[in-house]
Amino acid sequence: APSKLSNMTIGFEGAATHSGRGVNAFFSTSINFQRSRNSKLQFEKQFSLSPKKTIVINSKWPLFRLEQIADISRGASPRPIDSFITTSPTGVNWIKIGDVKEGAKYIESTAEKITPEGALKSKEVKPGDFILSNSMSVGRPYILKISGCVHDGWLVLANIDSKVNKDYLYYALSNGPAQRQFHANAAGVVVKNLNIERVRGVLIPVPDTITQQFIVKECEAVEQQVETAKTTIDNSLAAVEELTAEIANNASTPIRKGCGISQCNLL
Repeated sequence: APSKLSNMTIGFEGAATHSGRGVNAFFSTSINFQRSRNSKLQFEKQFSLSPKKTIVINSKWPLFRLEQIADISRGASPRPIDSFITTSPTGVNWIKIGDVKEGAKYIESTAEKITPEGALKSKEVKPGDFILSNSMSVGRPYILKISGCVHDGWLVLANIDSKVNKDYLYYALSNGPAQRQFHANAAGVVVKNLNIERVRGVLIPVPDTITQQFIVKECEAVEQQVETAKTTIDNSLAAVEELTAEIANNASTPIRKGCGISQCNLL
Protein backbone atom coordinates (compact mmCIF):
# COMPACT_ATOMS: atom_id res chain seq x y z
CA ALA A 1 0.00 0.00 0.00
CA PRO A 2 1.30 3.50 -0.71
CA SER A 3 2.59 5.36 2.30
CA LYS A 4 0.12 7.74 3.91
CA LEU A 5 2.75 9.04 6.32
CA SER A 6 5.06 10.43 3.64
CA ASN A 7 2.70 13.32 2.99
CA MET A 8 1.67 14.00 6.56
CA THR A 9 2.16 17.39 8.10
CA ILE A 10 1.34 16.86 11.78
CA GLY A 11 3.91 14.21 12.73
CA PHE A 12 6.07 15.62 15.50
CA GLU A 13 8.11 14.70 18.53
CA GLY A 14 7.21 15.67 22.07
CA ALA A 15 3.90 15.93 23.88
CA ALA A 16 0.55 16.16 22.14
CA THR A 17 -2.48 17.35 24.03
CA HIS A 18 -6.09 16.79 23.01
CA SER A 19 -7.98 19.41 24.96
CA GLY A 20 -11.70 18.99 25.45
CA ARG A 21 -14.41 21.57 25.94
CA GLY A 22 -17.44 21.57 28.17
CA VAL A 23 -20.98 21.30 26.82
CA ASN A 24 -21.66 25.00 27.23
CA ALA A 25 -18.64 25.91 25.14
CA PHE A 26 -20.18 24.18 22.13
CA PHE A 27 -23.16 26.49 22.02
CA SER A 28 -23.11 30.13 21.04
CA THR A 29 -25.09 32.59 19.00
CA SER A 30 -23.27 31.38 15.90
CA ILE A 31 -24.70 27.87 16.02
CA ASN A 32 -27.88 28.62 14.10
CA PHE A 33 -25.83 30.42 11.47
CA GLN A 34 -23.38 27.53 11.18
CA ARG A 35 -26.15 24.96 11.04
CA SER A 36 -27.82 26.79 8.22
CA ARG A 37 -24.61 26.52 6.22
CA ASN A 38 -23.78 22.91 7.03
CA SER A 39 -25.59 19.66 6.60
CA LYS A 40 -26.90 17.84 9.67
CA LEU A 41 -24.06 15.30 9.41
CA GLN A 42 -21.40 18.02 9.24
CA PHE A 43 -23.01 19.82 12.16
CA GLU A 44 -23.00 16.69 14.31
CA LYS A 45 -19.33 16.10 13.52
CA GLN A 46 -18.45 19.61 14.75
CA PHE A 47 -20.54 19.62 17.91
CA SER A 48 -20.83 16.93 20.55
CA LEU A 49 -22.92 16.66 23.71
CA SER A 50 -20.30 14.30 25.17
CA PRO A 51 -17.18 16.45 25.71
CA LYS A 52 -13.89 14.65 25.14
CA LYS A 53 -11.53 14.34 28.07
CA THR A 54 -8.06 15.81 28.05
CA ILE A 55 -5.49 13.18 27.09
CA VAL A 56 -1.77 13.89 27.06
CA ILE A 57 0.48 11.54 25.09
CA ASN A 58 4.21 11.85 25.70
CA SER A 59 6.42 10.24 23.09
CA LYS A 60 9.95 10.62 21.76
CA TRP A 61 8.65 9.44 18.37
CA PRO A 62 6.39 11.25 15.90
CA LEU A 63 2.71 10.99 16.73
CA PHE A 64 0.11 10.34 14.04
CA ARG A 65 -3.64 10.31 14.12
CA LEU A 66 -5.02 6.84 13.48
CA GLU A 67 -6.83 8.11 10.38
CA GLN A 68 -3.39 8.90 8.92
CA ILE A 69 -2.31 5.30 9.37
CA ALA A 70 -5.40 3.43 8.13
CA ASP A 71 -8.78 3.84 6.47
CA ILE A 72 -11.42 3.62 9.21
CA SER A 73 -14.99 2.45 8.66
CA ARG A 74 -17.84 0.86 10.57
CA GLY A 75 -19.29 -2.61 10.14
CA ALA A 76 -22.88 -3.12 9.03
CA SER A 77 -25.55 -5.75 9.62
CA PRO A 78 -28.07 -7.13 7.14
CA ARG A 79 -31.46 -7.13 8.86
CA PRO A 80 -33.10 -9.23 10.04
CA ILE A 81 -29.85 -11.12 10.43
CA ASP A 82 -31.55 -14.51 10.88
CA SER A 83 -32.79 -14.25 7.31
CA PHE A 84 -29.22 -14.18 6.01
CA ILE A 85 -27.56 -16.87 8.16
CA THR A 86 -26.61 -19.90 6.07
CA THR A 87 -24.82 -23.23 6.32
CA SER A 88 -24.03 -23.26 2.61
CA PRO A 89 -20.36 -23.72 1.64
CA THR A 90 -20.76 -20.58 -0.49
CA GLY A 91 -21.57 -18.57 2.63
CA VAL A 92 -19.41 -15.66 3.79
CA ASN A 93 -17.74 -15.69 7.21
CA TRP A 94 -19.85 -13.72 9.71
CA ILE A 95 -17.38 -12.38 12.29
CA LYS A 96 -18.73 -11.87 15.81
CA ILE A 97 -17.13 -11.20 19.17
CA GLY A 98 -17.98 -14.77 20.16
CA ASP A 99 -15.54 -16.01 17.51
CA VAL A 100 -12.64 -14.45 19.42
CA LYS A 101 -10.72 -16.56 21.90
CA GLU A 102 -9.74 -14.91 25.18
CA GLY A 103 -6.46 -13.05 24.78
CA ALA A 104 -6.33 -13.80 21.05
CA LYS A 105 -4.44 -11.62 18.59
CA TYR A 106 -5.93 -13.10 15.42
CA ILE A 107 -9.37 -14.10 14.19
CA GLU A 108 -9.03 -17.32 12.18
CA SER A 109 -12.54 -18.82 11.97
CA THR A 110 -16.22 -18.10 12.53
CA ALA A 111 -19.11 -20.10 13.89
CA GLU A 112 -21.60 -18.73 11.36
CA LYS A 113 -21.80 -17.61 7.75
CA ILE A 114 -24.12 -15.27 5.92
CA THR A 115 -25.39 -15.46 2.36
CA PRO A 116 -23.71 -13.52 -0.47
CA GLU A 117 -26.86 -11.36 -0.52
CA GLY A 118 -26.35 -10.59 3.16
CA ALA A 119 -22.71 -9.73 2.50
CA LEU A 120 -23.84 -7.00 0.12
CA LYS A 121 -25.65 -5.35 3.06
CA SER A 122 -22.68 -5.72 5.41
CA LYS A 123 -19.05 -4.59 5.52
CA GLU A 124 -16.56 -6.90 3.86
CA VAL A 125 -13.10 -7.37 5.38
CA LYS A 126 -10.00 -9.20 4.23
CA PRO A 127 -6.95 -10.88 5.78
CA GLY A 128 -4.58 -8.30 7.23
CA ASP A 129 -7.35 -5.85 8.15
CA PHE A 130 -7.75 -4.85 11.79
CA ILE A 131 -11.08 -4.78 13.56
CA LEU A 132 -11.72 -2.92 16.82
CA SER A 133 -14.48 -3.86 19.21
CA ASN A 134 -16.90 -0.96 19.28
CA SER A 135 -18.59 -1.69 22.61
CA MET A 136 -18.13 -3.67 25.81
CA SER A 137 -14.36 -4.35 25.51
CA VAL A 138 -13.96 -0.99 23.80
CA GLY A 139 -11.04 -0.59 21.43
CA ARG A 140 -9.74 -4.16 21.66
CA PRO A 141 -7.84 -4.81 18.39
CA TYR A 142 -7.74 -8.05 16.39
CA ILE A 143 -5.96 -8.92 13.15
CA LEU A 144 -7.91 -10.88 10.57
CA LYS A 145 -6.51 -14.04 9.04
CA ILE A 146 -9.73 -14.69 7.14
CA SER A 147 -12.03 -12.77 4.84
CA GLY A 148 -15.64 -12.18 5.78
CA CYS A 149 -18.12 -9.56 6.94
CA VAL A 150 -18.50 -7.63 10.20
CA HIS A 151 -21.52 -6.10 11.89
CA ASP A 152 -21.83 -2.61 13.36
CA GLY A 153 -20.28 -3.74 16.64
CA TRP A 154 -16.89 -3.53 14.91
CA LEU A 155 -14.78 -0.72 13.48
CA VAL A 156 -12.51 -1.67 10.58
CA LEU A 157 -8.95 -0.46 9.97
CA ALA A 158 -7.97 -1.25 6.38
CA ASN A 159 -5.20 -0.26 3.97
CA ILE A 160 -2.65 0.06 6.75
CA ASP A 161 0.18 2.44 5.85
CA SER A 162 3.15 0.61 4.38
CA LYS A 163 5.54 2.23 6.86
CA VAL A 164 3.70 0.78 9.83
CA ASN A 165 4.47 -2.79 10.88
CA LYS A 166 1.11 -4.49 11.54
CA ASP A 167 2.40 -6.33 14.58
CA TYR A 168 3.71 -3.04 15.93
CA LEU A 169 0.34 -1.40 15.31
CA TYR A 170 -1.37 -4.24 17.18
CA TYR A 171 0.78 -3.67 20.27
CA ALA A 172 0.47 0.11 19.98
CA LEU A 173 -3.34 -0.15 19.90
CA SER A 174 -3.36 -2.66 22.75
CA ASN A 175 -1.21 -0.70 25.18
CA GLY A 176 -1.98 1.90 27.83
CA PRO A 177 -1.88 5.23 25.95
CA ALA A 178 -4.07 4.09 23.03
CA GLN A 179 -6.46 2.25 25.32
CA ARG A 180 -6.78 5.31 27.58
CA GLN A 181 -7.69 7.39 24.54
CA PHE A 182 -10.30 4.84 23.43
CA HIS A 183 -11.90 4.68 26.86
CA ALA A 184 -11.74 8.45 27.45
CA ASN A 185 -13.50 9.09 24.16
CA ALA A 186 -16.07 6.31 24.41
CA ALA A 187 -19.66 7.51 24.76
CA GLY A 188 -22.26 5.98 27.02
CA VAL A 189 -22.79 5.56 30.74
CA VAL A 190 -23.45 1.84 31.17
CA VAL A 191 -22.21 0.45 27.84
CA LYS A 192 -19.33 2.37 26.29
CA ASN A 193 -19.28 2.86 22.52
CA LEU A 194 -16.75 4.26 20.08
CA ASN A 195 -17.56 6.16 16.94
CA ILE A 196 -15.44 6.71 13.87
CA GLU A 197 -14.80 10.41 14.51
CA ARG A 198 -13.30 9.73 17.92
CA VAL A 199 -11.22 6.80 16.74
CA ARG A 200 -9.80 8.83 13.87
CA GLY A 201 -8.18 11.22 16.32
CA VAL A 202 -6.43 8.62 18.48
CA LEU A 203 -2.69 9.36 18.51
CA ILE A 204 -0.20 6.59 17.80
CA PRO A 205 3.61 6.94 18.13
CA VAL A 206 5.35 5.73 14.97
CA PRO A 207 9.13 5.16 15.20
CA ASP A 208 11.30 4.03 12.28
CA THR A 209 10.77 0.51 10.92
CA ILE A 210 13.83 -0.97 12.66
CA THR A 211 12.62 0.30 16.03
CA GLN A 212 9.13 -1.04 15.30
CA GLN A 213 10.59 -4.49 14.64
CA PHE A 214 12.64 -4.33 17.85
CA ILE A 215 9.55 -3.39 19.88
CA VAL A 216 7.56 -6.25 18.34
CA LYS A 217 10.35 -8.71 19.19
CA GLU A 218 10.46 -7.49 22.79
CA CYS A 219 6.67 -7.66 23.16
CA GLU A 220 6.59 -11.19 21.76
CA ALA A 221 9.35 -12.24 24.18
CA VAL A 222 7.36 -10.89 27.12
CA GLU A 223 4.22 -12.64 25.88
CA GLN A 224 6.15 -15.91 25.72
CA GLN A 225 7.30 -15.42 29.31
CA VAL A 226 3.71 -14.78 30.36
CA GLU A 227 2.50 -17.95 28.59
CA THR A 228 5.28 -19.99 30.25
CA ALA A 229 4.30 -18.58 33.65
CA LYS A 230 0.62 -19.37 33.00
CA THR A 231 1.53 -22.96 32.09
CA THR A 232 3.57 -23.31 35.29
CA ILE A 233 0.70 -21.93 37.37
CA ASP A 234 -1.86 -24.21 35.67
CA ASN A 235 0.34 -27.27 36.27
CA SER A 236 0.86 -26.30 39.91
CA LEU A 237 -2.88 -25.81 40.45
CA ALA A 238 -3.57 -29.20 38.86
CA ALA A 239 -1.01 -30.82 41.21
CA VAL A 240 -2.64 -29.16 44.23
CA GLU A 241 -6.10 -30.38 43.16
CA GLU A 242 -4.76 -33.91 42.69
CA LEU A 243 -3.11 -33.88 46.10
CA THR A 244 -6.24 -32.45 47.74
CA ALA A 245 -8.38 -35.18 46.17
CA GLU A 246 -5.95 -37.85 47.38
CA ILE A 247 -5.99 -36.45 50.92
CA ALA A 248 -9.80 -36.33 50.93
CA ASN A 249 -10.02 -39.90 49.63
CA ASN A 250 -7.62 -41.28 52.26
CA ALA A 251 -9.25 -39.30 55.03
CA SER A 252 -12.60 -40.92 54.23
CA THR A 253 -11.12 -44.44 54.64
CA PRO A 254 -12.38 -45.98 57.93
CA ILE A 255 -9.68 -46.42 60.61
CA ARG A 256 -9.52 -49.88 62.17
CA LYS A 257 -10.40 -50.02 65.83
CA GLY A 258 -7.30 -50.02 67.99
CA CYS A 259 -5.10 -48.68 65.20
CA GLY A 260 -2.54 -46.33 66.61
CA ILE A 261 -0.96 -43.42 64.79
CA SER A 262 2.30 -45.32 64.44
CA GLN A 263 0.45 -48.24 62.85
CA CYS A 264 -1.74 -46.32 60.38
CA ASN A 265 -0.49 -44.76 57.19
CA LEU A 266 -3.34 -42.48 56.23
CA LEU A 267 -1.53 -40.72 53.42
